[in-house]
Amino acid sequence: MPYAKCPTCGQISHYAVKNLEQWHKKHNPDFKETTVLPCFGCWKELKEGDIVCVLSKPNEKSLAEAGGVGTITAIHNNVKTPSYEVKSVLPNGKIKWTGVFKRNQIRYEIALNKK
Repeated sequence: MPYAKCPTCGQISHYAVKNLEQWHKKHNPDFKETTVLPCFGCWKELKEGDIVCVLSKPNEKSLAEAGGVGTITAIHNNVKTPSYEVKSVLPNGKIKWTGVFKRNQIRYEIALNKK
């Protein structure tokens, strides 16, 4: 079974494929040990309410840190490069941080989005 490494977050994923030969022809023609493909969390289309993990700070002044978790509160699609407003809330309900992120700065968290 093939493996792939995400170029955005570095996660290594195992892919269950029906036809291994066809998969390699399309995604890994040189038959390298690990193919470079975005993981589900980095390519999934995001929507308001999704819980995401911060991969990198949106700017120097931001209180958000890599590994921090927040919820998408707004999406700005009316520009060339969409951006995502994310808010992190403390257990007591107070806002820990807010930030505006590019898509490659956040990853969808599958385990945290199960409802």
